[in-house]
Amino acid sequence: MRSISYDAILAMIIDDIRLVSRQQPRVQRLLDAVVHDVAAVALPVHHAAIRRRLATPAADDLP
Repeated sequence: MRSISYDAILAMIIDDIRLVSRQQPRVQRLLDAVVHDVAAVALPVHHAAIRRRLATPAADDLP
């Protein structure tokens, strides 16, 4: 069985929602909140993939 990378899992979950909700600021904010929550419990090795999922480039507040 082939394993799926963490980045691929995030892409499947977050990127499509981000794409279709471009004109929905509230959805974008809520999605960023979810991504921040994921970052709070994620292993440090996954933080780069998580940062790429934020709508705003300022991700300095991530762990």
